[in-house]
Amino acid sequence: MTEAAAFLFLTHACNLSCKHCYVSAAPALEGHMSPEHFRKILALLKASNICDVRLTGGEPMMHPNFHQYLAELNAMGIRPRLITNGIRLINSHSTLAILDSLSGCWISVFGLTQEQHQFVGGRAIKDLDAILAFAGRHTSSKSWIGISAVLTDVNKVALENFIDVAHKHGVRKLRFLFAEPSGRAGHSGAVFSNDSTSHNVASTIADNISELVAKRNFDYVTLNNPFDLTREKSRFGHKSCLLHDRRMWSFSPDGYIYSCCFNIYKHDHIVSNINDKNAKQILLNLQPGGLFAKKCEGLSKEFWGMDKPINIYTCPISAIEIKTNEILK
Repeated sequence: MTEAAAFLFLTHACNLSCKHCYVSAAPALEGHMSPEHFRKILALLKASNICDVRLTGGEPMMHPNFHQYLAELNAMGIRPRLITNGIRLINSHSTLAILDSLSGCWISVFGLTQEQHQFVGGRAIKDLDAILAFAGRHTSSKSWIGISAVLTDVNKVALENFIDVAHKHGVRKLRFLFAEPSGRAGHSGAVFSNDSTSHNVASTIADNISELVAKRNFDYVTLNNPFDLTREKSRFGHKSCLLHDRRMWSFSPDGYIYSCCFNIYKHDHIVSNINDKNAKQILLNLQPGGLFAKKCEGLSKEFWGMDKPINIYTCPISAIEIKTNEILK
């Protein structure tokens, strides 16, 4: 059994209203994880021997206690990973201290060009070039920081320009995710279905990325693989829901426990609550596909409001490793 991991959804709030957001986070939303819930989660993680923690939201840095929570995790010996849009991180007076407290940080960008990036993220988003420059600058100072790029309007010229600019800025870790030109992870998500045409489209993009990064020195490049969620080497066709080969838990701001990040806030996918006296036993003993773990429906027709059904046994965190020069633990 692969070691377990936990996503902490610290808040519903976000300083953006991205078109592709699967939790529909927005600035007007309220609902932060309370200190009481946070500490109960920490106790549960410790009792369940879960040390692989990823902070997300919404925008996790929108939480008023973000710095305090980060310090408490570090005090427990856990250096979490951060998934952020980078706005508050770039503007922070304590950027270096935050990065030093993390084992990894992905900054999201929402297209390969400034036009697409701003179309999806909105006017409040940081300029694409500024984000790439920030990531490259801190990569050179030995921080584990990478760029997570949504593939919206994809063509080889835009892909090559993006990779070239990222490389020139010093970015050495890239992650690519599929989405529609609108930003919504809809029809393009069908590249992970059993449709051979869709597989061919995704294979072409993967081959283009492979070709482009081979000419440059990157440490880590993946197609739809946040951090090291799977070490599966096959290109396509594998069923890659995290519960297929590991235990992974998501904790909502109000303390509910879900079996997968794409199940978050779906009531019928709740596994337990941190106040449940059986929560520890569930996390320790639940096997993939077990009684409490329903299959992720993150790419179902109903979830995205799509016009056609797609394979719900796969999801956007499927992985195609393009090139890896380092072992991520």
